[in-house]
Amino acid sequence: MHLECAGFDVLQLRIDWAVTFVMGDQERSLEVRVEGPFELRTAGAVTRIRPEGDAVDLAPVLGLVRQSVENVDVFREGLLVIGFGCGATLSVLAGDGFEAWQISGQSGVMFTGDADGGFVTWGT
Repeated sequence: MHLECAGFDVLQLRIDWAVTFVMGDQERSLEVRVEGPFELRTAGAVTRIRPEGDAVDLAPVLGLVRQSVENVDVFREGLLVIGFGCGATLSVLAGDGFEAWQISGQSGVMFTGDADGGFVTWGT
């Protein structure tokens, strides 16, 4: 499932025991909260990141602030992939007994990576 994000930029990052990307444009916004381990691919590097780990290890994510968002895609098996204008991609797989990611939009629609794999949709 492709989520409409044309013209979106990463406006804000929130870091606690997860990484939350606030992305949007002048009229719309989307929040993507990643609680599970994820992979960040940038030019020449692949970094595995655990949001609940040492906060210093989250530093590579900071480079995504103010980047354009090229795509936000959710796949049947629960894989979430976000592509950025700088060429970086973030991917996180649902499962492992907990909800690894959550997407919420202004319209009230919500997607959650299911603890058993796949994803669940609310508000559609």
